[in-house]
Amino acid sequence: MGKRLWKGDIGIPQNKAKALEWFRHSAKGGHIPAQYILGHLLQTGQTGKRDYKQAFHWFQQAAATGHKAARTRIAVMYITGKGTKPDKAQGLTLLLKTAHQNFVPAQRTLGFLYKDGINVNKDPITAYIWFSRAAKQGDKKAMLQLNDLKNSITPEQLTKAKSRLSWSSKK
Repeated sequence: MGKRLWKGDIGIPQNKAKALEWFRHSAKGGHIPAQYILGHLLQTGQTGKRDYKQAFHWFQQAAATGHKAARTRIAVMYITGKGTKPDKAQGLTLLLKTAHQNFVPAQRTLGFLYKDGINVNKDPITAYIWFSRAAKQGDKKAMLQLNDLKNSITPEQLTKAKSRLSWSSKK
């Protein structure tokens, strides 16, 4: 009902305030998708203002059940320190765990972190590996990043990245 009220639906006019009530009620009742949606709305400011601390809380609730998207969001929040105390190690651990479960957004996020050196040492080879894994699953953003990376790294780095990728996929 929250989704229908948020967007408006046939016979149901849009009512974001009422939708938030539904999301909150469902999230408090343990409804995992509502916990994730509420976290997303709070994190992005779609509720009227950004509330990273509450977003982190709801993502944490959903992530505790294994929700991969929520775990990815928490990981980034740990890395950036938004909504929680910064904990780069915890953020990277969560991202790696989720990426190794073949969750494309986590793989793509790791690609960006290593490509740009965001809270990690800049490493185009590791970035290439993570973008490749996401691209292999059809992720268009990762495909674009992978093409850009291929044009910006040395032939030696590309060979090393392909070798490491081949080796890691055999595990």
